[in-house]
Amino acid sequence: MRSVLQVVTVLMAVVLSAGSGLSNQARKVAYTPATMNQYPAKPAGCPIVVLSTPPQQPYEELGTWDFDYRYVSADQVIRTATELQLALGPEACSRGADALLGFTTDAVYTRAVALRWKTPPAPPAAPPAPAEPAPAPAGDVPAQPY
Repeated sequence: MRSVLQVVTVLMAVVLSAGSGLSNQARKVAYTPATMNQYPAKPAGCPIVVLSTPPQQPYEELGTWDFDYRYVSADQVIRTATELQLALGPEACSRGADALLGFTTDAVYTRAVALRWKTPPAPPAAPPAPAEPAPAPAGDVPAQPY
């Protein structure tokens, strides 16, 4: 009896793990390079900008990710720019990208293009230098302490 119970327990564990694996099957993401150029990886956690329209500054397309959402649960669909950044940001950094240009269909991201700026963005403006005191007029003589 005890061995039958152990077998049933093992079988239930196998069935449950297989079932959870099917329900949590990861979305399929296919990457297609757009250029033969390869760039050094950026540091892990590099800032990746997510865009919904092509940028004004010159860029190079590094490659495209296409998402296949068949056979996945609704919670695995990418719906926001933040979710897109979390899903692809690390790989985009490893490919030397600066931005992701996302494309949506029915409010779901279906494609993202990795972009690399052709010219680095301008550094933030330096704060203005403190103003120097105005020189004393030529005819004035500084007061002498007594």
